[in-house]
Amino acid sequence: MPRKTTRGVSKTLKVLELKDRGYNFGRRCPCLFPPLACELRLYQKRHDGSMIDTIPEPKPPAVRTRVVQVASSFTSRPLARSLQPYLAGAGIADAVEFVEYGNVAEYMLGPASAADYILGTLVLVRVEDCLRNELKNAAISTEISARAIQQLKVHVDELVKQITTLSKHGKPVWVLACPSDGWVAESFKLVLSCRTYTNLLLARVRSIPNVTVFSWPASLAADEITDRNTDRLGQIPFTREAFDQLGQFLVPEIEAGLATKVGSVAAGSSNGKADLANFLTSLELRVHLARPASDDRAHVDRILRTAAAFSLTGEKRDLSDAEVGRIMESGGCLLISVSDRLSSYGPSGVVSFRCDSDSVVIEALALSCPVLGKQVEFAVISGLAQVAASRGCSNLVFEYKASGRNQIMLKFLESVAGPAPDGQFALAAAATEEQIRKTAVAPGKWTLEFGT
Repeated sequence: MPRKTTRGVSKTLKVLELKDRGYNFGRRCPCLFPPLACELRLYQKRHDGSMIDTIPEPKPPAVRTRVVQVASSFTSRPLARSLQPYLAGAGIADAVEFVEYGNVAEYMLGPASAADYILGTLVLVRVEDCLRNELKNAAISTEISARAIQQLKVHVDELVKQITTLSKHGKPVWVLACPSDGWVAESFKLVLSCRTYTNLLLARVRSIPNVTVFSWPASLAADEITDRNTDRLGQIPFTREAFDQLGQFLVPEIEAGLATKVGSVAAGSSNGKADLANFLTSLELRVHLARPASDDRAHVDRILRTAAAFSLTGEKRDLSDAEVGRIMESGGCLLISVSDRLSSYGPSGVVSFRCDSDSVVIEALALSCPVLGKQVEFAVISGLAQVAASRGCSNLVFEYKASGRNQIMLKFLESVAGPAPDGQFALAAAATEEQIRKTAVAPGKWTLEFGT
């Protein structure tokens, strides 16, 4: 297959190469492939065409003057195929950009959503998505169902707060509640409960200023729009045709909303950072660091191979089994498990380090997408500073290697540490807590635990 220069093609080629080698995708965790790579693979498999040519490129920041932002509880990037050409062709927006589902709360509560270039935000909600982490490995039971319903109630309350905060920027917010009849709701017989809480959510957000609620289009009421296989594997709930129809429905609705928009920023616009800090404080985040046991190898393997955005080295799909074993047995490997009052995320990160003279050198640090934006990274470096002190070391040194997809890690390191030779970053262990206080939105609002 000839290589192209289009962004994302190299990822897809890698997926196809692994498939050609007989790699069994079905046995792996849904997080094995980041959302975009996963949807490219799945759609290429199911359709006689390539998703590479159907997802338009966002414009570079220099010319990104009018953007419609999409914040969704599921992977919604296939919408770009129809949304972007229509909005650009009508002169409504220069680009459509997407917030990954793990970062939606951070976006809606933080200052990023108030950026001048954002025309408005389309919020796509499927309430069953909040249950995914909790139920993905659970068995159907009365206790599980009762816990899920309580989770739905908490999730609706949080969503209302987030949408209310987002609306205070004075920019239009369009809310579309998508049917919750996907893999999670069907598997655990929660379709009716999800429908009830969807209606409750819509009833509560209709009265929020600057918020417009769209009704789900009647043309997409048929069962044929859902794809439970792609939903299970990549949190992509609809077929490509359904995404196309949904985009065509949304364009005139968004156009009408922008045409009737009056004013730019409401006088009562809130401090996004303060709202985000309150949200993070209320999360009751718990981060547990422990040496991995032998039966944790699958978690260590998965995270090191697949974490892309927040990783010192980016994805390492070619990491050998021997190297994974060496890391686990080195004595300097910690498995990061995360939970908060909304969900238990389980093993969500890995850190690997060695002691070199007066420094703890971090060779690998990776977090999975669902826990990003919760301040887990700050809790981890706080823990690493404690490790350094216990071993008589004065510095933390991060061995960063640019991968093309780990810019989030680079931005984090630049905010907490200083540059060091060979592209590394260094942070004095004694200065770590002070640096966290200067940089984190809600410093110290977590519980850090060490295990054996």
